[in-house]
Amino acid sequence: MKRVSLLLLLLLTGVAVAADENPPWQQPGAWPDRVIATLTAEPASSFSVNWRTGAGVISTVAEIAPATAAARFDLAAKRVPAHSELFEYDPAWVANRPGW
Repeated sequence: MKRVSLLLLLLLTGVAVAADENPPWQQPGAWPDRVIATLTAEPASSFSVNWRTGAGVISTVAEIAPATAAARFDLAAKRVPAHSELFEYDPAWVANRPGW
């Protein structure tokens, strides 16, 4: 009987986790995640950076610093205001793209 109860508990736990589409560790927050750097047509002089934060973040900046051997190379960082826009995920739009 204990084995059946344990198995049932594990199955119910698995169903509860599967029903939650966005586990807490995948939620956007105050700190940027999913950072992506994209090269432009002139990668020697420019590139694009995208990242995700929560909708509650109202001010964003990028800090750019040349990498050096110094432990505190971040002290020479230059702050650049970032352009933010809200991204609305539409699963139907993605589902209708068979080549993706």
